[in-house]
Amino acid sequence: MENGFYRYIAESLSNPRPIVLATIIFRSGSAPREAGTTMAIFENHESMGTIGGGPLEAKVLQAAAKVIVNGQSVCLKFSFNDQQSVKGGMICGGQVEVLLDFLESNNAMPAALFRKIADACEAGKPAWLLRSIRPDTLNETFVQTGLGVISGEDIDAGSLDRTGIDPNDLKQARHPDEARLAAGARGIRYLIQPVFPRERVIIAGAGHVGLKLAALCNMIGFATIIMDDRPDFASRDRFPESEIVIPQASFKNCFAGLSIDRKDGIVIVTRGHEHDRSVLFQSIGSGADYIGMIGSRRKRDAIYESLRKDGVSGEDLARVHCPIGLAIGARTPAEIAVSIVAELIDLRNKKG
Repeated sequence: MENGFYRYIAESLSNPRPIVLATIIFRSGSAPREAGTTMAIFENHESMGTIGGGPLEAKVLQAAAKVIVNGQSVCLKFSFNDQQSVKGGMICGGQVEVLLDFLESNNAMPAALFRKIADACEAGKPAWLLRSIRPDTLNETFVQTGLGVISGEDIDAGSLDRTGIDPNDLKQARHPDEARLAAGARGIRYLIQPVFPRERVIIAGAGHVGLKLAALCNMIGFATIIMDDRPDFASRDRFPESEIVIPQASFKNCFAGLSIDRKDGIVIVTRGHEHDRSVLFQSIGSGADYIGMIGSRRKRDAIYESLRKDGVSGEDLARVHCPIGLAIGARTPAEIAVSIVAELIDLRNKKG
């Protein structure tokens, strides 16, 4: 989940508006979404995020309405093997356990914890949301929950149930890419849920393709940086959700001031071959995991040959996606944007 999701929860908790945070805490076999998938559910059936849609989500929404009325957190198990699930379309063949965590409104403590998570993500730092889950002695469905946060190497134990466990042990059990469920004393379980900053797509070129691409990337959940040496093109009016960079001296040193790592992608869609070549040359040494350049094979071969003369290796050039995007026969700027985002999603899912 992105930081905007948790920022919204923090702001909502500051108002008289209770929230149910529905999180898949365990999955076995085949199921729509993995452990750690979260959605927020409010009164009047309003929600944010998804745990997979379909009959599972419909049942969770129904249960959440009761949780809001009762003010009591619950853990529910769903099987996709029984005949009723098959008739309802849930034919994945697995099982999931979903925590429906009731978050009381006008409560400063959880609001502050969710703000910490949002702050960490906005600063580009990893964070983990912690939940303690204690079973009710009278009703195995009901649970008592607590909240905590790991931000970088700092831990805020918040309202976690610390019976028989040192919160620092949870730091040792965390994983950067997947939610973990750790066992504690007296049947208490601890969900350690990673929350990382949104992956970024740096788009060099604010023309027709860049415009459509930025909008689609933001819709999918990628953070976007748009760069172009033409302020009239790279403007807030055209790119309201993107960070805007106006490089000096055309596209020379266009990544100056940007910290680029393997979670970033660079898409090169400038207005000319020479600009594309310049950005590609700088991209190869940037550390970005994905580098894509728009253009025909003929254009690609000419630029590659020029870069080889400047000492760029064939191994480095083999990393570049050109022609860019999945081969779907895209023609219009919007279709090209779809093909590029599809390729980004495909690569992200293969890494995961």
